[in-house]
Amino acid sequence: MNVIQRIFGVIFSPVKTMADISKKSNFAIALIIIIAITTLFSIITYSDYKDFAMDQAKLSIEKLEEKGTDLPEKSKEAILEMSKKTAPITPIITIVSSIVMFFILAGISMLFLKVILKGEGTFISYLSVIIYASIVGMLGILLKIGLYLYTKDYTLVIYCTTLRGILPNNNEQNFINTFTTGIEIFNIWSYIIIGIGLKAVSKLSTIKVVSYISGIYIIYMLFMLLSAAGTLISG
Repeated sequence: MNVIQRIFGVIFSPVKTMADISKKSNFAIALIIIIAITTLFSIITYSDYKDFAMDQAKLSIEKLEEKGTDLPEKSKEAILEMSKKTAPITPIITIVSSIVMFFILAGISMLFLKVILKGEGTFISYLSVIIYASIVGMLGILLKIGLYLYTKDYTLVIYCTTLRGILPNNNEQNFINTFTTGIEIFNIWSYIIIGIGLKAVSKLSTIKVVSYISGIYIIYMLFMLLSAAGTLISG
């Protein structure tokens, strides 16, 4: 399979595609496509993202004042100025951190499935599986780009593929909204494709790979739960 066939294959025929990737692993072009689509989304939505970040900073100030915290004007200005300064670099940090997470997840997967459970595969094959599976997430971003160009509603766009998107008052920062942000349809789809790929690479039984990928997803959801708990405490 060539790169284009693999990109469509992870969506429409993941078992066959991941079997091919496990035999001949390469991910450079797929990674470039992921970076390009994510960057495009950041560029298109940047103006509204800045306003969204500023609104969130103002909301934080309001919550502090509601709790009885008397913030001097200089402190308020500092919070707003920090939001203004970090807005341009946040999309870059998001892209870089996503790439780093690809490598971390590949390393953890190889350690657990190959070293501990005595499976097969190289680091490059594990990394290729994870990057190609992430192409599924790009469908979500392309959907968001189209929706944003149509509605110009940034808040609607960033939550539209999550459980939070169908909840009332989903623009508020609270426990339920924060937790349900992590329940995202394309993210779940990606985890399923990763599981298919890891089975193809490691040559381990389905139950072992499903147990592993389920454990990873549970850890992710626990992280979202802790984030939501932090919102509950701070709110």
